[in-house]
Amino acid sequence: MRSKTPLAMMELLVMLLVFALAAAVCVQVFVFAGADSRRDAARDRALAEVQNAAECIKSLRGDYETAARRLGGAWDGTRWVLEWDDAWSQTPDAGAYRLEVLPGPETELLGRAELTVYTAAGEVLCTLQTAWQEVDVHE
Repeated sequence: MRSKTPLAMMELLVMLLVFALAAAVCVQVFVFAGADSRRDAARDRALAEVQNAAECIKSLRGDYETAARRLGGAWDGTRWVLEWDDAWSQTPDAGAYRLEVLPGPETELLGRAELTVYTAAGEVLCTLQTAWQEVDVHE
């Protein structure tokens, strides 16, 4: 009578291969999930910073210089730029994240701005357009 040991060994090797493949797929899924989670957390923080800057601009009715003094960053006459490092602490240097606020085309009694947060690689995390009512000085 023949021994069934080689057949059992072959079955164990096949099962080991199946488990190894499943483990490799699971590890890869966890790595991608971690990267997605970090990107989503950065997008959430970027949205909070954009909303904060938009509210500041609206409350100041488009006075970007005063907004830059209140929230940080620099206003160069054409755009307002804020920089953050990886931990979302403001930095004067080129950081991991950059908020650019560009004044939009103003119409009578309506001011506008576009706020965009970029990563250091130039990827857009979020964009927000905001508007505020200007005061009519002719009344």
